[in-house]
Amino acid sequence: IVMSSRPMLHLFPQGPHGAAFAYEFTVNQRDSRSFSAIRPSFLTALSTFELVAGIALIAGRNGDPVSLSMGKPLAVLVYVACSSSPVSRDELADFLWPETDRQKGRHSVRQAVWVLKNALGEDVFQQHDPLALVPEAFDVDLDRFTEALRTGRVAEARKLWRGPALDHFVVAGGRRWDDWIEYLRADLEHRFCVALVEHASQVSEKVDPHEAISALNQAVAVAPGSEAPHLARIELFLELFRLDEAREALADARRDLGDRTESLQRVAALEARLDQILVELIDKNSNTSIKKGLAFLNSTPIPARVAWATSPLILMGLSKPFNLK
Repeated sequence: IVMSSRPMLHLFPQGPHGAAFAYEFTVNQRDSRSFSAIRPSFLTALSTFELVAGIALIAGRNGDPVSLSMGKPLAVLVYVACSSSPVSRDELADFLWPETDRQKGRHSVRQAVWVLKNALGEDVFQQHDPLALVPEAFDVDLDRFTEALRTGRVAEARKLWRGPALDHFVVAGGRRWDDWIEYLRADLEHRFCVALVEHASQVSEKVDPHEAISALNQAVAVAPGSEAPHLARIELFLELFRLDEAREALADARRDLGDRTESLQRVAALEARLDQILVELIDKNSNTSIKKGLAFLNSTPIPARVAWATSPLILMGLSKPFNLK
């Protein structure tokens, strides 16, 4: 499925025979904050809630189309879904309505909960206060992603990852929301990047360089400002003698890592290593030419010897004066 520039989401609840049916959420042309769903022919009790990439939206469990504005009710659902423990209504009020007093904030939370229950069903939450989603009612892709990372199933995590979590989800007046989203994304990207680098190290030892390179390329794309994937990718290219790609990876590292002194020193060390490999290759090729030339010299006149010994190719490879005797 190719994601368009518009916020979209495809959800795939399983039918009774394992067939997949998709919800497609698209931006309403009249209101860019309004989303609607195409209703599938049937839907089981398990709904899918996708957060890893794009806008977080939900498929209703009863098969009815879902329509939720991209505002604070949806933000309440996202925050509760991402929390490791139930969230009190007071916490939600302070988090999403910080500009109002506690009473008005709790009233806003109550209205948001009413909107969610009206759209998703009365039993969407386990209890009145604090709030937590009914676990058997939702399949949250963020949970599957973090569990895959925790258990070392990197291939599954790579399939789930499609970009920054909750991309383009902005809440009006939500400074704390923005800070939380930034922290969530940074944490996910760091953990994913670490897992990819470790995975690349493991598969490269099993002589699977293509998988290792693919994992490191993704790690650099996920966390371009992180030093570890850059250095690991450069070192792998050097070990494989893929020197052109190593030089490109060095350029990427210098661009992405900025002016951090320690990082640049390590990059410079790898750059020196690349240069040393190139020098050794030139010396090796030149010495091979010299050995072949010595056999040639034994059977040629002096003028021909001088012409060969002073050729640009030979002179470039000589580090000591060459004796024609």
